[in-house]
Amino acid sequence: MACPRLLVFLTSLALLAGVRASADTLQDPPDAATEATGGRFRQLAPGVLTVVEPNSDVADTVSRHDLVEILAADPAFGEREKSAGSSPAKEAVFRHEIWGLEFAFKPLRLIQVSVPNDDGELVTKNVWYLVYRVKNTGHRMKPTITEAGGFDGVVEMAENPQPVEFVPQFFLESPEFNKVYPDRILPLAIDAIQQREDPNRRFFDTVDIAGEIPVGKSIWGVATWEDIDPRIDRMHVYVGGLTNAYRWVDPKDQAGKYLYKPGESLGAHRQLAKKMLQLNFWRPGDEYLEHEGEIRLGAPDEVDYAWAYR
Repeated sequence: MACPRLLVFLTSLALLAGVRASADTLQDPPDAATEATGGRFRQLAPGVLTVVEPNSDVADTVSRHDLVEILAADPAFGEREKSAGSSPAKEAVFRHEIWGLEFAFKPLRLIQVSVPNDDGELVTKNVWYLVYRVKNTGHRMKPTITEAGGFDGVVEMAENPQPVEFVPQFFLESPEFNKVYPDRILPLAIDAIQQREDPNRRFFDTVDIAGEIPVGKSIWGVATWEDIDPRIDRMHVYVGGLTNAYRWVDPKDQAGKYLYKPGESLGAHRQLAKKMLQLNFWRPGDEYLEHEGEIRLGAPDEVDYAWAYR
């Protein structure tokens, strides 16, 4: 009969082998990044990544607008005697095929890095950063058109999923102090973040990550900020480039008339807003000791994230 201690030892080895095998199946598939480093990606614990599904708001596929350039030249354009006030240049229907990317992100963190100042001297700063992953799942919404040429509110997934040109924008905003910080390209910080987060994975900055993402593929990036006001407690991080959804408004004066005048360039005064993902963070600390352990996703009176037009 085998020794009880030997049985325990052999059982432990079997369990460890099973755990290792399970962990290996959860690793990302090898790509150029792993081949270049010769290592494997670091396994993330469950719940570390917050995954946001692609934008799927049906309302983004259809909008109605007056054709202000036509109405400015002829306010009664296309009107009939029996349908005064009804013009094809009013409430015209615009249909859009909308794509969306899946976005996953890790908690907002801080790292101390030596970066060059305006004089070229290295100074140690707190750099705020957000590690994220974008994936092209092929999500693409197409509004259906009725036999009469109208829209019945039905949207179908477009056939033949296509690659998406990803051009990200990141802004960290403080509503309490009315400050907005665009992300900064900090190569020294990127290197330090990679060593901290996963030496075997390449994290692209906002410039290098821009490009086409094939269907089914994902890519990792990191947004970085410096010189953040230490008094800030609440932060909104806005992420652009995850969808091509947009809205526009042709502004009016106090009398309710469009500001556009005949002879002006097309689209003059028009205000365009793009749909962005808003991530809400809360840091219930003070300005004297900045520590990433104080940063929370969401806030007592806010959702963790939401889509917003900006």
